[in-house]
Amino acid sequence: MRSKVPEQHLTRRTFLKVSTIAGGGLLVGCTFQSNPNLSAPTAKSEDLGLFIRISKDNSITIISPTSEMGQGTHTAHAMIIAEELDADWKKINVVTAHARSEYKKNLFLQSTSANDGITSWWDRLAKIGAGTRELLIEAGAQKMGVSIKECETQNGHVLHQPSGRKLSYGQLAEAASRLKPPSSPKLKSKDRYRFVGKPMHRLDIPAKVNGSAIYGTDVR
Repeated sequence: MRSKVPEQHLTRRTFLKVSTIAGGGLLVGCTFQSNPNLSAPTAKSEDLGLFIRISKDNSITIISPTSEMGQGTHTAHAMIIAEELDADWKKINVVTAHARSEYKKNLFLQSTSANDGITSWWDRLAKIGAGTRELLIEAGAQKMGVSIKECETQNGHVLHQPSGRKLSYGQLAEAASRLKPPSSPKLKSKDRYRFVGKPMHRLDIPAKVNGSAIYGTDVR
């Protein structure tokens, strides 16, 4: 069962940020700030993407606010965001967040404990994914010069249903960053889930098998 977290409103300052990165890609960062006393994210290119980074090649990096302790939490966080974002799962990867106030699961701690990595973050991550999706749809409709009501998302693209035209999220990230974020993003109904509740390959396993994963004992 998901735990309830206080309703949090999206603002342009804390919800969506974008920056050019090496190779012409874009960082799209989303965050909620439940505590008004928390400092605003600093505009550094390496950390503008607080939860989601969308590159021009349409690859998406999910930044998990918790540590992976063998329970598959990182993959679960990616599934929650990718579900609401309607992303292409083959383009998804996940990394661990650095220490910073925006990743606190409450007013006091950024921590990983017990089995609360999913319950503590489900609602916030789902809203981040859904809100980003709505911005991308609006950006796609504007770029194609069509009604937003005629557009939907499909596997990492915004599709104009009548004409069949589509644009990738990577093509729309910069335009989406200039739009006003929704105050109450609409979440998917469970019957439309493609990832959540389905058997998925864990994203952390390949690196653990091929030896490229970095553990605490590897730090020098």
